[in-house]
Amino acid sequence: MSRAGVAARTGVIPSLSAALLFAWPLALSAQQAQHERPLAGFSPAAAVEQLRLEQRIPALLQNDSTGRHFRYLTEEPHVAGSPRNKELADYVAARFRDYGLEDVRMHRYDVLLPYPESVRVTMLEPVRYEPTLTEDGYPEDKDSYADVGITYLGMSGSGDVTGDLIYANSGNP
Repeated sequence: MSRAGVAARTGVIPSLSAALLFAWPLALSAQQAQHERPLAGFSPAAAVEQLRLEQRIPALLQNDSTGRHFRYLTEEPHVAGSPRNKELADYVAARFRDYGLEDVRMHRYDVLLPYPESVRVTMLEPVRYEPTLTEDGYPEDKDSYADVGITYLGMSGSGDVTGDLIYANSGNP
């Protein structure tokens, strides 16, 4: 083995040792500071309880149940304010209670949401064309055939617009 190879290899060990030697106290002090520093927004007693709860959560999560919950939550469209949206809120609240959270509350908020009565797009030139505004289903994905409701752009204004079509890709320069 060449002398340069030995020097290069032996130079790595002291450097790595020095890095670990200096990093180890920093890691310990950061960990110690985390336990000594109160959680923002919590009294000292409430912080202890919060940390205890946070330590229990990973034990409650399992890959199969987490996947099952995600599937249930995303299986059907759930537009804000819809019956399905309320059903999912109840489901999540029930899971929180199952996991031991004692004070689970749901609050009702009255908000204005822009649900259109109809949406139509018509190309006038070079030939008249009115698309269906629905995507074709994908045979391998049963969900792609689901009725997701009317296609619309939330928070957009009502009205008729006529003008040149400009392709803007993602809208970035």
